[in-house]
Amino acid sequence: MQDLKQEIKNYISSNVKECFDKITKNFNKKGYKMNVDYNGFEVELLPKRIIVQTDSKISLTKSDETTKQENFKISFSSKLYEIASVVQELVNQEARFCYSENLGIMLIYPEFNIDKLRTGDSTIIYTVEHKDSKEKFRFAVRGCVIPPGI
Repeated sequence: MQDLKQEIKNYISSNVKECFDKITKNFNKKGYKMNVDYNGFEVELLPKRIIVQTDSKISLTKSDETTKQENFKISFSSKLYEIASVVQELVNQEARFCYSENLGIMLIYPEFNIDKLRTGDSTIIYTVEHKDSKEKFRFAVRGCVIPPGI
């Protein structure tokens, strides 16, 4: 999960910074004096949601009135945590048995569709989709070699 959180963070980092820049620009246009201290953000991947929490402080001043806000927290619905759990199960089975039984996993997790595509070079491409939200996660597993004696 940690790798997935880092990938999400890398993917959205420029958008989060751009959002702060736009906020600053918009309030400056409205006559506010702004002091912005932006020190990045963290991503939390939780059941049924993703949370983005900034490490930031914003001070707005207009007509001798000052308002301060800090550490914005944005939460939105997502099934990515649940999808990642299914992906972890598939990867664990592939690593342990050089095979995964996606039909069996779909019986255990009926809210997911799992597609498995074998390529010519022993790579397997999986697509895990949450049926209701239509969120998808696609990943590949390279063929494995079973050690002698197993």
